Order: sequence, then C-alpha cells, then structure tokens
Amino acid sequence: MTTISWKTIRTVNLLRAIADTNNNSMMLRDPLRITNDISDGQFSDLVQKLQSSLPIEEALIVVAYFGLHIGNRLSFDEIRVRYGYTSDEINNMVANAIKKLDFESFYNPLRNIFE
Repeated sequence: MTTISWKTIRTVNLLRAIADTNNNSMMLRDPLRITNDISDGQFSDLVQKLQSSLPIEEALIVVAYFGLHIGNRLSFDEIRVRYGYTSDEINNMVANAIKKLDFESFYNPLRNIFE
C-alpha cells in the first residue's frame, strides 16, 4: 500500500469542500481514488492559486484551516489566537472563501493524482 502524503490528503479535503459548497457533484469522481501523490510543484501551484484567488485574510484563514502550510490543520481556537478573529468570523470567512473558488480550475491541474 502506498503512503499518501499530508499534502495530498489536505488537497483532497480542499477539493471536496469546494465541490460540496459549490454544488459540483463529485458523484462521478466519488470516491476520489488517489493513485499518485501530489508533487511539491503541484502543491505549491495549488497554494499559490488559492492565495491569488482570495483576499489575503481569507487566503490565510483557508490555508490554516485546511492545514496547507505545515500539514496540520489549525483549530478554530488556534486560528482565533493567531489571527484575532472570533470563531464565527473564521467560519464565515472559510465558507465565503470556498464559495469563491471554482472546483474545475483547482481539480483539472491535479487530475493525474486520481484514478
């Protein structure tokens, strides 16, 4: 069995959230069968695309929430302490940010990691 990196796991979590929030049915892709690990370049491109698609505050919160910086997701309390937002503000920022992201533009460059 191949070990899947934290980068791949966090990427799939983000893709699922974007699809679920924006009503992009992943039924045709579900379950996303991971066959390859995301490359460092692909992951870097994903984070860069995320950062360029959102206002800086939202990008920071989404990166922290999904653990796209060091692999560990930060809890609402950790994000609250680090960035000074309330839990409600964090929840709203994540929800609003995800609504702004286009599933296909994030999924298409990563097709090779899925079956």
